[in-house]
Amino acid sequence: MAGKQWENQCHTVSSCALAGAATFFAGIPDAFVVANGPAWCYFYALRKVERPDNYMAQRFFSTYADNGSVVFGTEEKLSAALDLVASMTPPPQVMLVENSCAISLIGDDIAGITAHHSLPCPVVTMDSGGLVGGHWEGYRKAALEYFRKMPPDTAVTSVEKTVNLLGSDASYLYENDDMEELRRMLGKIGVHVHAVVGNGANVETLKTLKKAELNIVIHPECGESLARFLQDEYGMPYLMLPLPYGMEATEKWVHGIGDALSLPGAAYQDIDAEIAATEEKLYRYTRDAQKVWGEPWFDTVLVCGPSSVAYGIAGAVRTEWADTAKLEVFTHDEREKNSEVVYPSGHEMATSAGVLVELLQACAGLVLGSGHERKIITEHASAQWRFAAIAQPDPLTVALTTHPQMGIVGTCVMAQEIWREHITSHYMGRTS
Repeated sequence: MAGKQWENQCHTVSSCALAGAATFFAGIPDAFVVANGPAWCYFYALRKVERPDNYMAQRFFSTYADNGSVVFGTEEKLSAALDLVASMTPPPQVMLVENSCAISLIGDDIAGITAHHSLPCPVVTMDSGGLVGGHWEGYRKAALEYFRKMPPDTAVTSVEKTVNLLGSDASYLYENDDMEELRRMLGKIGVHVHAVVGNGANVETLKTLKKAELNIVIHPECGESLARFLQDEYGMPYLMLPLPYGMEATEKWVHGIGDALSLPGAAYQDIDAEIAATEEKLYRYTRDAQKVWGEPWFDTVLVCGPSSVAYGIAGAVRTEWADTAKLEVFTHDEREKNSEVVYPSGHEMATSAGVLVELLQACAGLVLGSGHERKIITEHASAQWRFAAIAQPDPLTVALTTHPQMGIVGTCVMAQEIWREHITSHYMGRTS
């Protein structure tokens, strides 16, 4: 990739498929990962997966393949890594062994190599790296390969009002806080979350996936293909709704799940009361600020993130959180053309980074994005822009408290951030 194409790709936040596959297995607490490739690939992926888990290095290993390994094969180095994992206490319950780009090219048979080792658990092997695609391709492939190797127990029967959450990616910004908020809200309508697949559910829990009578897809760019596989292979129905960003979408999300489970109207009494009380609180707490600063307004709002996040937050900006003359969406993955929310101004960052730069140079307003967009603002923006983080990486934030962006609590958090940026932009304009 050369010239402008390479520059555009460098402005994206899509790590390679090796990191995406490792992210899915990192979300299984008793799974280990061995990256068969050079140190660079390993540490790049480790940086991705250790954001939500500072202990990830204790179950994510590398073969540290060197130039000689690329020429003569990696069997010796891979065998040493497998022996190390086999000696760990407690042992893993499942292991991913994945080839990086260079090792995929030389065709090392990692399945054959691992088969000759006395390992304490089942092993999933796959080629990954940039040859497979980006982060999301790796995550999706790893999820499917896991359940092909470790199928759910078909003897398990479903339990009423029990669901699984599919497509949760712990490397997303505040993802764990979001999942806790979704779990809390579902609990208020009497729905139990059995497993958050790829983000906290261990091997034993994943084996009993069929306890749920419904799978709910959180991020389609991560979980839709797995939901289809589980439906086709095991008859597990799934539901995919726009994410609950903002109060309106939150109410639709909760009621949509309840309706799919045929819950009675009384089941929504507590959650509807909380939504009404929170809306009243938001009105009371912001009306004084409105008298001084007016309603939140930005000439332009640019929303940049994984597709489910970007379109969900853009929808809440449009309907609840702010007024704007121009709303543009830039997705970090490739799913923008498949979104149920149709934005004529939707862009895929990998091919439209130049459009983002042009807007930053021509307009002013608010960017909701990641540290990559923050860096682009610093390098290219010719006007004053406000910024709030909604996606990883976000190296300038230290999160020490819960900070969901979805659901009822997340609505308050996001409204607070947008109000802060609105007030700050007006204050700076008055004092400059």
